[in-house]
Amino acid sequence: MLVAEIQTAMLTLASEQQVRPKRRSKFIRIPKNIRRFIDEETKSLIDGPRAQEVFIESRGGEVLIFRGPLDHVIKLKEKIDNIIKRVQEQVVERRLRFALVESDFLRANNYKVALRMEEETNTVIRYINVDSNDEKTNFVKIIFQNSRGQTIIVEIGDISKVEHVDAIVNGANGSLEHAGGVAKAIAKAAGPALDQECKELISNNGDLPIPVGRAV
Repeated sequence: MLVAEIQTAMLTLASEQQVRPKRRSKFIRIPKNIRRFIDEETKSLIDGPRAQEVFIESRGGEVLIFRGPLDHVIKLKEKIDNIIKRVQEQVVERRLRFALVESDFLRANNYKVALRMEEETNTVIRYINVDSNDEKTNFVKIIFQNSRGQTIIVEIGDISKVEHVDAIVNGANGSLEHAGGVAKAIAKAAGPALDQECKELISNNGDLPIPVGRAV
C-alpha cells in the first residue's frame, strides 16, 4: 500500500513538472538620460504582469529584472525595449528643436543637476523645462517637476544678483568668517552689515563655532 502511494505521488510530481512553465530571468538597462521619460509609460506594464506571475525588481532605477514564466518574461521585455527605443528617438528629435541651452542640458553627460535633485528629494524627475537666459542677470532657470507633483526651480547664475527671493542661505564655516568661494561672494555682496551680524552671533554663542548643520 505504501509503495503504491509513493508511486502515485512521484507520478503526480512528474506530471506537475511537465506542465509547469519554464521560469527565467531577464534584465533591461535603462539609460540615465531617459529614465524619467519612460517611468510613466512603463508603469502600466510593470503593474499588469503580476497577474501573470512575473516578478519585477528595480535596481537603482537603472536596471529592471524580470523573473517568471519564460514566455511572459520575453513578451514583457520586448514591450519595454520598444518603449525605451521610441523614447530615445523622441529625445534626439526634440533636442534638435531646442534652443542651445536646452540642447546642452539634455546631453547625456549634463544630467548632474537633475540626478542630484532626484537623490536629494528621493523622487523621479518627470518634467524639465529650461528658460532662456535673462538679459539682465544672465540666469538660466531650470524647472523640475517630480513624481510627487512638487515643482523645484533651480536658477544657475550669479547668486549675488538674484531677485525676488525672501532669503539666501549661505553655507559658511563654523566661525562665520566667509573666507572664500560662494560664501565670500555672498558676504561681499551683502556688505559690512552681514559681517557685523556674524560677529555678534559668534559672541552670543560664547565665542564658540556654530555647530555643523545649524541655521542662524
